[in-house]
Amino acid sequence: MTMSTSSMTSTITTTQASCDEGLRGTQDEGYRGCQSVTRSGATCQKWTSQSPHTHSHTHFNYPDKGLGDHNYCRNPDGASTIWCYTTTTTRWEFCDPIQAMLTWKLLARQNVANLFDASAKTTFKMNENDPGSDAYMSIGAEAISTQVGG
Repeated sequence: MTMSTSSMTSTITTTQASCDEGLRGTQDEGYRGCQSVTRSGATCQKWTSQSPHTHSHTHFNYPDKGLGDHNYCRNPDGASTIWCYTTTTTRWEFCDPIQAMLTWKLLARQNVANLFDASAKTTFKMNENDPGSDAYMSIGAEAISTQVGG
């Protein structure tokens, strides 16, 4: 991060080399991923912007919390998980990491297919961003139906 200040203005320039979609730290405060859409599908407001919602969650007030000139979900203040201010009339909403959202979409699609085969199982890699990870999860049709609300 590069920060330059003068007596009248201050500027933050951040460079995100890669997105780490892992939820880390207490209440996910170490999340440094690139999710910029809330659970409901709303676009996140940049942390450096005061429009449409004014706020005090800035890099200067919450240093080392991953805030900057971006609209990625973060948890700078100890909420239950990552969140962001939205660009809609709703002030803020919770977010899920990108892979979690993709996983739930996959499960929803598989749920429809598995309705016709009660013995089917869906297997997916737990951390697709970590090529060295060998963690997989298999979920049967009943569990998927329950989790997705089917």
